[in-house]
Amino acid sequence: MERNPWAKDGALDVPFAQLPKEEQDKDMVQYDVALTMSEAKFYDISNYLPQHVAQVVVEAKNRGENNVYKHNFSILFSEFDTAKTCFYKVHTRAFEGEKLWEKMRPIWREEGIERTKKLRAESVSRISEWQKRGESLVYPNKIKSWHKWVEDNVHSISIGAGLEESLEVMEALEQGKSIEEATKIAVNHGSVEGVMETVTKFSKRGPAFFRANSKELSKEVLEKWEVLLKKLEMENKNSEKMLKESGLHL
Repeated sequence: MERNPWAKDGALDVPFAQLPKEEQDKDMVQYDVALTMSEAKFYDISNYLPQHVAQVVVEAKNRGENNVYKHNFSILFSEFDTAKTCFYKVHTRAFEGEKLWEKMRPIWREEGIERTKKLRAESVSRISEWQKRGESLVYPNKIKSWHKWVEDNVHSISIGAGLEESLEVMEALEQGKSIEEATKIAVNHGSVEGVMETVTKFSKRGPAFFRANSKELSKEVLEKWEVLLKKLEMENKNSEKMLKESGLHL
């Protein structure tokens, strides 16, 4: 009634039990929405690039997950948001309006610059740590490539996003955990897509991890990846053979 003063003292201004069934059903829909929102699992993905946000939310929706995501000034629900609503929310246009957008844009831009500087500084400080952790998870002939991969990711526009999550997945696979368990780690971080390329290229079980999580990709994309997967599997097989012949162990 507070939000709808036009209804005060009217047919709707009565206890729930006295409302017509049609109106009760409308209220129950709102109740169900509120309950779903309150039970959602929370993730802060403010460090994700805007173009990746919709993908994360839609992937969660497709998996049947009830998640709520915070991306800077936007709140997104896997149960209710679509790729289109994610776009508008992330860009603050649909809900904040163009005038507020114009007014706040300089402020948000400065805040974004500061946040990016802080994130980049934190990521740069972790380069050595990420490189060292990865050395025990890849074959000796891939260590140099791994070091460069970490450097390039940190100094790219992604600012190292996904490296920590990728290492956790790679460590789980190295410890002998199942593909399903490793996948769950990625999902709990918000997205399998965010770790897919790194894990596939550098984990010894990377190709198997990719094949288990590539069901949503198109046939054309899968065919291109299959070429790389076979190359990676051959490289891994040769590395295993060289280690065995030399008597070395990782």
